[in-house]
Amino acid sequence: MAIKHVTVKAPGNTLAAVADWNANHTIEANTINETHIDWGTGANQVSAVDILIADGGGIIAGLNVETALQENRTAIDLNSAKNTNVTTNLSLGAITATTMIVASSDGADATLIEADTDDAGLLGADKWDEIVANTAAKHAKQHAITTAADHTSTATPAQILKADANGLPVDATNTDAEVSDAVTKKHSQNTDTILGTDCVALDHGAAATDMVINVSYGVGDPPAANTTTIGS
Repeated sequence: MAIKHVTVKAPGNTLAAVADWNANHTIEANTINETHIDWGTGANQVSAVDILIADGGGIIAGLNVETALQENRTAIDLNSAKNTNVTTNLSLGAITATTMIVASSDGADATLIEADTDDAGLLGADKWDEIVANTAAKHAKQHAITTAADHTSTATPAQILKADANGLPVDATNTDAEVSDAVTKKHSQNTDTILGTDCVALDHGAAATDMVINVSYGVGDPPAANTTTIGS
């Protein structure tokens, strides 16, 4: 320092009252201010490097004022540029089908966007409509079957499903008429059932009323009526 081992006279004392200016003296408290210090970086001058920090901490690692300032200057500048302790009111601003604005009374507004495959976000209006429509369609007690995908239950074996529906896969050769006709013509071997009076004529051919029908046992077509006349 520029002042070394010099006693500053107490208020009211004269220089004559100081016994020996060449001896070591002390500086009384609260008698030095910054105007008494020779500030600078030259010899015997005082700079921020010469002013030590009393205790270290986790935030500031520097041991003197200058090092600490250089270390934290960028952070200090950034924080000094910010508005601190500012009261702001948030409100709902403009709304679209896919976005919402969070309006700030004193700062920048924020825009909330719709969710996508990768990121969370708002539920868009079109997705909402799809949820409502599909919930009503899939969970109603009765609803129209329009495609094969609408019906996924397991069929009962050996049963025929008869339904008037669009979009279901069908076998064009298996119609109601053919099924009904097959039931009418149902036969079991050796247990044929005559279902009508015409069956006799169709199976055995025509015979005159005055002729005898010969019945043969075996396989093959039934015999035609013979020409033997009754009574001859």
